[in-house]
Amino acid sequence: MTVAAAVLVGTGLVVTAHAEDIKRRVRGADAKSEALIRSAGRASPTVADLLGALERSDLVVIVQVMLMDGALGGDTRLLAATDSCRYLLLRVHSARSPEAQIESLGHELQHALEVAGAPDVRDQAGFVRLLERIGRKTGRGTFETDAAVRVSRRIHDEIAASDRKLLIANH
Repeated sequence: MTVAAAVLVGTGLVVTAHAEDIKRRVRGADAKSEALIRSAGRASPTVADLLGALERSDLVVIVQVMLMDGALGGDTRLLAATDSCRYLLLRVHSARSPEAQIESLGHELQHALEVAGAPDVRDQAGFVRLLERIGRKTGRGTFETDAAVRVSRRIHDEIAASDRKLLIANH
């Protein structure tokens, strides 16, 4: 089994992946993050659709499950851009329930898809301009889009429906 490591300069983030995973557009920063991506894709058709759409983009999306300050469930950052590729970091708060982590991941994947649809976004300032154009400011340095809020709700409903089906099947 071949393992490759990539260091995103200036972030301190080291991403380790098996060679066969290097071509995937959405990758976990570690085993815990990879597990979240896999379970979210299985639990939510919406997450699966977002992952599929991002595979057809010019983005490389690194997902990192980590302890975060504050009330945010996650965030998205544009790390770097080359002529042919843009790198995003999606962070998901590890102190949340597994269901809430899946919702947060889907929410942040929607933000990544918003970036994918804006090829002019090449740096963090461009990302902020995009969010100002398509969303609204929610706090100091934080923004929200209606599309990401809708995605969160849809994923919540999918997980709840799945849980209800499981309960009914077990009775």
